[in-house]
Amino acid sequence: MPANHRLIPDDLGELADGRPGPELLQRLRAAQSSKNKLLFEALRRRAADPDLDDLFRDIERAERLDPPAAHAPFSRPSAGVWAVHSLRLLTAGGRPDPAHFATLSAPNDAPVLRAQHGDARIQIALDGLDPFLDVYGCPVDVPQHAELALWRERFAACWRLLVTFHPRTAAAVQAGISTIVPLRSGPNGEVVSATFGSAFGAVGLSLPADPLAFAENLVHEFQHLVLVAIDDLAPLTDGAGRTRYAPWRDDPRPLPGRLHGCFAYLGICAFWRRHRRCGPEADRALADRRLARWVTPTLQTVRELRTDPALTDVGRVLGSAMEERLSAWADQLAGPGGVPADVLREADAAAASHRALHRDGARS
Repeated sequence: MPANHRLIPDDLGELADGRPGPELLQRLRAAQSSKNKLLFEALRRRAADPDLDDLFRDIERAERLDPPAAHAPFSRPSAGVWAVHSLRLLTAGGRPDPAHFATLSAPNDAPVLRAQHGDARIQIALDGLDPFLDVYGCPVDVPQHAELALWRERFAACWRLLVTFHPRTAAAVQAGISTIVPLRSGPNGEVVSATFGSAFGAVGLSLPADPLAFAENLVHEFQHLVLVAIDDLAPLTDGAGRTRYAPWRDDPRPLPGRLHGCFAYLGICAFWRRHRRCGPEADRALADRRLARWVTPTLQTVRELRTDPALTDVGRVLGSAMEERLSAWADQLAGPGGVPADVLREADAAAASHRALHRDGARS
């Protein structure tokens, strides 16, 4: 990465709060755009293709005339996916097709989710058409007419909820997510969500049932996007590390997967912690259950992964800050103003049951 993209010490504390701010997100987005541009340059040099040379000369001319417009294609979520795919294709003896890059410079024809609450506005592409965003391992489900109207209605309600009760999260979503790739729901109608490392700014998501579910899933996948971008600037792990039990999965996970899960659930805990304090009274019982269910298992997993020698120095600092934050939140659960005792017992029982069923698959 270019030397002018780097983390500063305060960034890790901000990340451990579970709610990265817009200034950090702007820097992460700029770093991802620079990374994509470097990938494109590497592709041009290796390909020795006249069409790619012409394409890059056009980019260079555009940069002289209008630098922000020239950089915009590198910020599109599928730019990095296409570049990585093309480099792999070249390695395998194929010839990359530069036509897709031309589409990145054109307006996106995908439907748009727009919402406004007060002065806060957001616009996100609902893109099920870009072939380089069909990367989530789940079928893309392009919404038609009635379902598209449902997407817009539920997204608008989600945005109202975020702006009203979670303004910092709303600003983060606005700065960090530009595209939702609509996915097919799970076999039992459950919400499916995912991110892809090269597609910064995009999340894969099936249609959530209500505004709270929409908001929780955006927070979850947003956290994954952030950690991918952080790892590009300062690697958090050095290898796969140990494979261990993860409380949100039925299969054991290597160190990077557990670290990602901890960071995602840190964000979810921060969301529900604020919602039980600031959200509608009608949501309090749900917020209690969700917070109680995930704070302690996430804390336990952070404590376990912090002993893994494959964590880098930056990874250890982030892990320590996450542990400190989650430990304080866990203490507050049982203290004055905490969640009811029966909710804590229910959460502990659910966590113990899952661990008993699935921990035997862990290995060194």
